[in-house]
Amino acid sequence: MKFLFLLFFVGAAIAGIVIMFRLRQVVRDLARCRDDLSQTSKVMFQKNMELLESNKRLMELMDTKGIFMDIFAHQLRTPLTAIKWSADALLYKASAGENQAACLIDEEWKTRIDTIINRAEAISKLIDNILRITEIAGGGIAETLKTETDFGRFITLTAEKHRQEFNNKKLAFHLSIPSSLPPVNINRELIAIALDNLIENALWYSSSGGDVWVRVKTGNNEVVIEINDTGIGIS
Repeated sequence: MKFLFLLFFVGAAIAGIVIMFRLRQVVRDLARCRDDLSQTSKVMFQKNMELLESNKRLMELMDTKGIFMDIFAHQLRTPLTAIKWSADALLYKASAGENQAACLIDEEWKTRIDTIINRAEAISKLIDNILRITEIAGGGIAETLKTETDFGRFITLTAEKHRQEFNNKKLAFHLSIPSSLPPVNINRELIAIALDNLIENALWYSSSGGDVWVRVKTGNNEVVIEINDTGIGIS
């Protein structure tokens, strides 16, 4: 009986020692976790402060970009306006026969003056588009302006308004759009700006007698617009 009691006592003592050892290990692990958590909190706080500082610098850069774009637009518009007014005045005098302008300017030069006026208007429009895109992107409203759109009709209306310009330049304008295009969610204003610029680029850099194609294709859950021309391209 005494032997069993002694055996029980020894076993209990050993169990107690093991439990104490495990408890100490658990306490050390908890302390280590606490230290790790504290260090992680410090790192997260530091990263959060860095992120706030980066956002502040980003906002400052956005403001600077807006100021720069306003100055850029003003500095370009001023000479463009002078160029256009001068060309308009010269063309008007030539057409009206004022002074000797009508004698000095033949049809070839009238065409060149028309080109100057058209290019000035195109650049002015491009400046307006750049400012508009910058405004939309900077305001973060591009996504909110997306609407479900009959894409086939949208592309047709946007592209067809240029057809007379192509006819005037004796360019063949081809429009290929599938009959069953699905509706798509797009920012109509931005897509129209991009499409207008691409079509006008094809118009200006294609010689008379050339061709311009606007094609719309679907596949892989995408709607793709392709614009090809017989112009000089970009090297």
